[in-house]
Amino acid sequence: MPLKPPAYGPAVEAFWREPADALLCRLDTQRCGLRQQEAEKRLARIGPNLAEPSGTRSILQKIVHRLVNPLIAILIVAAAVSGFSGDLASFVIITLVVGLSLTLDIVQEHARRSPPMRCDARLPSRPMSFAMAQSSRCR
Repeated sequence: MPLKPPAYGPAVEAFWREPADALLCRLDTQRCGLRQQEAEKRLARIGPNLAEPSGTRSILQKIVHRLVNPLIAILIVAAAVSGFSGDLASFVIITLVVGLSLTLDIVQEHARRSPPMRCDARLPSRPMSFAMAQSSRCR
């Protein structure tokens, strides 16, 4: 059975509903994973399992993306109604809350996308070994 990346759809999205043995059979694998040779074959045939970086958006695109959020839109309408009705205090409070929320959201997203800080922690110099539980079905 040739392996190729499946198309997205209800069958792929609901893989957790499939019995484990049927899923393992469909993926042509075992509970303990692939053997080294099979993993190398699939790597050559399918390629590495890498996440593609998402495209970066401008600040304006990020703001517009957040403004179409229904909750933010409701707050903007509430601020507009407050402003037109003369309730200046409510208008200022709602506007500040929305502005601070957008600012915090964009700053946090930018920090999350930045490369991680370098850690100077040292790893132990002696090799460590871990006992692995082997299933008799995987040999």
